[in-house]
Amino acid sequence: MYLVVGATGMLGSRIVSRLLEQGRPVKAFVRPDSNYQPLQEAGAEIALGDLRQPDTFPPALDGVERVITTATAPLMERHLKEAVDAVDGRGLQDLINASRQAGVKQFVFTSGHGFKPGDTLPLSSAKGQTEQHLISSGSTYTILKPVKFIEIWIGFLIGSQLQNGPTVTIVGDGSVRHSFVSMENVLDLAVGVLGHPAAENAALPLCAPGIYSYQELIGIIEKLIGTKIEVKTIRPSDPFPGVPPLIPDIWAFEDSLGDSTLDSSQVIQTFGLNIIPVEDCLQQIFTQPQQ
Repeated sequence: MYLVVGATGMLGSRIVSRLLEQGRPVKAFVRPDSNYQPLQEAGAEIALGDLRQPDTFPPALDGVERVITTATAPLMERHLKEAVDAVDGRGLQDLINASRQAGVKQFVFTSGHGFKPGDTLPLSSAKGQTEQHLISSGSTYTILKPVKFIEIWIGFLIGSQLQNGPTVTIVGDGSVRHSFVSMENVLDLAVGVLGHPAAENAALPLCAPGIYSYQELIGIIEKLIGTKIEVKTIRPSDPFPGVPPLIPDIWAFEDSLGDSTLDSSQVIQTFGLNIIPVEDCLQQIFTQPQQ
């Protein structure tokens, strides 16, 4: 039995679907007020609970062999720092403790590249602290450390703005170059590590080849859609309508680290991943299929 925590999220729901397609028994750990009905209809067993309520963990963990968590605090929370501390910090750490007590054989934790305790970004600090807690817990662990998802940071943040016309807003001047990865490949890795000996007590980075600035990415999108895009720049503290408040903070935090490169070739080879290049992913997102 596999328990997926964060099962109604974009990545978590895909993990549930992939496991069910493979004929594996899945429990989806979901909040009672979430839209979990599609997961139930697909064949997942539903375990109602909340990462802020540790007493909901033991029933959910009953009979579970491996836990996969993609959970994070809801980005639209009004008191976001407190929510991050409660969910990405204490909540997941309590779940790790309960999983060890329940005899779970593998705990797969989705974190992020570069996250570490004590960072000024609360999400990075909370995830980093949870990584350390998991490593020291005595559990058999696998930590997934992907870079930013193309589908969210480009497909949503840029693509949704283009639906209103050829103007986009970005944080900073867009000159810092970053690594990106498709969510589809993170899904492949999350499922591929389950029971894999190379994933035991391992932290696994993942990115697609190449590094790109937002200015470069917008240039690629311009060619794909055949339209010149006007770029407006803002500071992290400036209003960014329609965007969760944590997004500008993450954007600025990662810009502050400077140009970043990451080598995940060993992970890609070990787990047999077919990495989608950044430009191929952009083409899928921004090129409308011909009728």
